[in-house]
Amino acid sequence: MAVTTDPFVTGDLTATLPQIWADIINEANFPEFVLQDFVQDLSEYVPEGGRILHVPNIFTNIFTVSSQSTQGSEITTQGPAQVDVTLTINTHKYVSWIIGDADLVQVATKYNINEKYAMEAARLLKQDLEDALFALYTALTPTAIGTGVAAIDDLSVRQAIRTLATANFDLSNCAFFFHPQVYFDQLIGLSKISPNYASNMNTMATGTLFNGGSLTKERAMGILYGMPVYVSSRVPTVTTTCKNLFLHRSAFGYAIQGVSGGQKVRVQMENQLRNLGMLAVVDIRYGVAALRVDAGVLLNLLTAGTVA
Repeated sequence: MAVTTDPFVTGDLTATLPQIWADIINEANFPEFVLQDFVQDLSEYVPEGGRILHVPNIFTNIFTVSSQSTQGSEITTQGPAQVDVTLTINTHKYVSWIIGDADLVQVATKYNINEKYAMEAARLLKQDLEDALFALYTALTPTAIGTGVAAIDDLSVRQAIRTLATANFDLSNCAFFFHPQVYFDQLIGLSKISPNYASNMNTMATGTLFNGGSLTKERAMGILYGMPVYVSSRVPTVTTTCKNLFLHRSAFGYAIQGVSGGQKVRVQMENQLRNLGMLAVVDIRYGVAALRVDAGVLLNLLTAGTVA
């Protein structure tokens, strides 16, 4: 026999049931920006102005060795033409929003929402720069390895290394850049890869992997034939082909203008009386260029390929 006939239900208690807001905010995920940390950052040359940055090229046309077959004869001088490589700062991207005063005051008691959105916008703009750098793969002149119809194999890796070694590039300043799908589904299956996990962690944490760079070993996902392997979801994929790279750090360059203190984006906020709100603008001004088109190798791999 029922003891009660009219128990409280949730609807009856609406006036006293609290709603609790956690201190955390689930934020968007972004990749590590490994390529812009690896290649040449020329921002220091254009802090306050200038649109075109010149990087002279004297390696395309070089001297040749002459022979003095007859002693005392007149020498032959040479004047190989220089090549003017330029980087143009012609990209200006931004993210902006405005939040009304009333709403901003009410949410500010719990969250600094403008700060959270500024961080997200900055990462989005740095991702745009990363994409622009990866897109420079189309400028590389060494013959691409692979046609994009097969998974990676050990020979392809060695051919990529051989290409830059034959051109006398310092391999200690070279690195691989793979898409996560290629890294986890294919590259890990090769016996020559030494992944950055478990027993290899101590080896990976003992210094930098290339001379003159700021990227540390902890950022690499492994070592392949003595060179670091970096993984990024921003590695381009065209239809079914993944455009992975093996680069010397001199291959690509970029310059960011109008920021200081090592910052890559500018954050500006201003109270707008006509809107009764806080306007925020996060922007970046940059340019990218292939500085040495012979300093990188494109590895075309089947994105969906696997190596057991």
